Amino acid sequence: MIDTRLRRLQSRTVSTLRKRAGRALLRARLATTTIDPIRSREVRPMLKRLSLSPGDAVLDVGCAAGVWTHHVRKRVARAVGVDVDGPTVELGGRLHPDVELLAADARKLPFRDGEFDKVVFISTLEHIEDPAAALAEVTRVLRPGGMLGLSVDTLDHPAWEPLRQLHAERSFVTQYFTREQLLELTAATGLEFLWGRYLYGNNLAPKLLALRLKPSNLHWLMAPFVRLSGAVLDDDDAGMMFQSVLRKPAVPASQPRA
Repeated sequence: MIDTRLRRLQSRTVSTLRKRAGRALLRARLATTTIDPIRSREVRPMLKRLSLSPGDAVLDVGCAAGVWTHHVRKRVARAVGVDVDGPTVELGGRLHPDVELLAADARKLPFRDGEFDKVVFISTLEHIEDPAAALAEVTRVLRPGGMLGLSVDTLDHPAWEPLRQLHAERSFVTQYFTREQLLELTAATGLEFLWGRYLYGNNLAPKLLALRLKPSNLHWLMAPFVRLSGAVLDDDDAGMMFQSVLRKPAVPASQPRA
């Protein structure tokens, strides 16, 4: 009887240790997203231009497991992440208990009008079937004068053309945008364009990133070289993605300024 209890205790102990080790490894793996040279170049310039303040409330739309939500939370009073993938949100809640993570559709956000000072919308809009509805909701929950950091996959540089279909299938892309299409869409919701640029619009980046679009972990070896190629060779008029910062007017366009 004692041996049986001892074996059960040992089994539970081993199981607990495995779960803790698994969570620690997953947390470490997800944390590398914030230092990934490719993703970092996409997100950090937008965050810098949002001028995050300690008193801000920030919404992260399409947060997945909340890696960037957690990063933002270190700098603001409140950070909330939403994603349509419930299991991933649940996992993120266990990994990052310091942030609010909710399973919600970007086209119907469960927040009050003007509840947030800033919103980040990172490489998510291209996966939504009705992007105009999602942008309208983001605009609604932004306070007047609030700012949006928005990035989308474009793959509109000629060098990316051979990889568009593979990327769409692998990443569940509903539609790609050009810079002009994105700015037209955001303007229709009343957002003012403040800043933007294309990333990884050169002939070398697609070759270096080919491994990133396949089931391979070797793409991490290429990431620094991809970032370097973008910094040196990028085209201003096309790329792999477009990053931007926009603002909701402090006074609605229909109302004259005093």
